[in-house]
Amino acid sequence: MTDERSRRYKEKLDKESAEFTALYSILKKMVKSEENIIHARGAFRKKWLEVGSLETHRSLSMSFNCYATSLDGIDRAHRDSVIHLKTVVQEALKAYPVKIKDQRRSLSVKERADKEMMQSVKTLNKIQERPDSRDIKPEEIHRASTNVLDKDKAVQDANLKLEKSIRENEKAHVTDLKYMLSHLINAEMHYHAAVINCFSEAVREISRIDPDKE
Repeated sequence: MTDERSRRYKEKLDKESAEFTALYSILKKMVKSEENIIHARGAFRKKWLEVGSLETHRSLSMSFNCYATSLDGIDRAHRDSVIHLKTVVQEALKAYPVKIKDQRRSLSVKERADKEMMQSVKTLNKIQERPDSRDIKPEEIHRASTNVLDKDKAVQDANLKLEKSIRENEKAHVTDLKYMLSHLINAEMHYHAAVINCFSEAVREISRIDPDKE
């Protein structure tokens, strides 16, 4: 892997870490807002029941009660949805930057191998460039040359491992995002489907209200 590609990969990981941290923060605020809505809806439902108890018009009173029952059903579905968002999607987003940090470790191994390789070459060059060749011992040259070969192999191994790690991480990245999006959408669909189902019954009841009948 070239230095330029390593740099681009590192930048990509840094950006992903920042973006998923931001997504986690936003979702956490959204969940809190949803919990506040559930609490407010509960108070709203209770007040409709109190108003319904004062109403003398039978069909109107029944409609109030039916609407309050609909709100109760929606609340239950909403709570289920929020719990799912918190325990599955929110936790997955929270863990994602940690996964990215683990991915950067393979890049650090490659960078360290490159650095050690460059240092071994410098050491060999420094020995070979001594003004007086009599100061150069054969065993010293052999040791430095062997070290260069060892470090070069370490760089090649690190490159292979990094390439493999990138392929595996990209595959895991797609799988993880599919998982998060699926659960995010399912949680929202569960709630909104409940809204339609619960309010449909309330609409039918409200349509029966007749001002000419008690």
